[in-house]
Amino acid sequence: MLFNSIAYILFLLLTVGLYYLLPAEKRWILLLAGSLFCYGLFRVDYLLLLLFCVAVSYLGALKMHQSSDEGVRKRWLRTVLLADLGLLFVFKYLDFTYQSLVWVGGWVGLEMPAFVFNIVLPIGISFYIFQTIGYVVDVYWGVVEPQTHFGKFFLFVSFFPQLIAGPIEKAEDLMPQLERLDNRFRESDFWAGATRISWGLFKKAVVADNIALYTDVVFGNISFHQGATLYVALLLFAFQIYCDFSGYTDIAIGSARLLGINLSENFLLPYGSSTVREFWTRWHKTLYTWLYTYIYMPIAFGIPGPRGVASAVLATFFLSGLWHGASWNFIIFGLVHGFWVLLEAVLLDRMLYARLGSIWSRVVGVPVTFHVWLFSMIWFRTRTFEEAGLFLQNLVQGGSFEVLDTGVFARILLGLGILLVVEAGLVKAHTFQALYLKYGVRFCLGMMICSLFLLLLFGNSGGGQFIYFQF
Repeated sequence: MLFNSIAYILFLLLTVGLYYLLPAEKRWILLLAGSLFCYGLFRVDYLLLLLFCVAVSYLGALKMHQSSDEGVRKRWLRTVLLADLGLLFVFKYLDFTYQSLVWVGGWVGLEMPAFVFNIVLPIGISFYIFQTIGYVVDVYWGVVEPQTHFGKFFLFVSFFPQLIAGPIEKAEDLMPQLERLDNRFRESDFWAGATRISWGLFKKAVVADNIALYTDVVFGNISFHQGATLYVALLLFAFQIYCDFSGYTDIAIGSARLLGINLSENFLLPYGSSTVREFWTRWHKTLYTWLYTYIYMPIAFGIPGPRGVASAVLATFFLSGLWHGASWNFIIFGLVHGFWVLLEAVLLDRMLYARLGSIWSRVVGVPVTFHVWLFSMIWFRTRTFEEAGLFLQNLVQGGSFEVLDTGVFARILLGLGILLVVEAGLVKAHTFQALYLKYGVRFCLGMMICSLFLLLLFGNSGGGQFIYFQF
């Protein structure tokens, strides 16, 4: 069930209404049933994969906790990791791995039969597998106690606002909230959640989906465009993916807030970052936190000295790229950031930013960081090396800017203008709940009405699903 649909809004209203009518001890059943219903609407057989992942992780965590033998605990940890990552590999990376082997074989003179597996990627699999792996490792490390109630653990993994595209929640943050579910209806939760949902819908339908009408044409016909047109398309795609993904996150966080549940923030104005390191603490924060905790730290502490830090950085960003998609373009997307982080640490921090001072280092660093992101977006948006190479080739050839469609471009500029004003205001207010507490119901209601009015007037109703659903 897509967030940007009437069906989801009706489902959410029904769920919230029933939630507050039920006694606290029964609410988890409603949320689990609703979550499985939402996910099963995409494809019923996806539920079997989700159940397998949940069952293996649940059992493995319990067995690790029950044993005092470190060898037994490690075997259970390896079993769970092998099962979860094996599931992810088969559905997401098997075809990519085989095609890469065919390419390498042809390069060295070893012929392999051409074959395409055509395995459909289950929606949300990268998100919920990372969440379950984080839980199991935390149990192994002793960070959290294992959840003994299978149904409530199933809810932790499948909670409908964040199942499909995050945020990727840590057990210590989300599980205690799902354990209690004894919260009463609070007016502040309702208005903060509803306002945030309306803002997320605005970002998706008015900004991201209108930008897509331009970027899809340009990226779909790169050979016909040059210079300024390609640069503007790249610039707009950066805002498209931000509004698409952060819009989804706004709807997810707002939906959970209606139930009195707090999900993690995933975006903190990332395009205002002055370094790539700072950027990844403000863009898709929960993925960065996961990679930092379970990839970067073990490698950095496991290999002594600068070599360990460099290895950890490159491994983290390599996996970040691979997590986004099974292609070499996505791997390059990740490594662009990894090598730039090393460049910042080794050269830019000491040779440039330290001499400029805090103010000028931000004045210089923000546009530099943003253009590193733009360069990585070339690899993110194109599908092959050839497409990326053609884009770069045509980009530097020059050429005047083409509007393509005046009406679409006017809607894009309007949406971006409103976006910048509101997001800047939210930075000062911090949260929608703070806005409610400061300005009251009238402000939230006014913002909701304006968002929905703009959505009805300028929204692209044919925008379809969110970009990050493909990961």
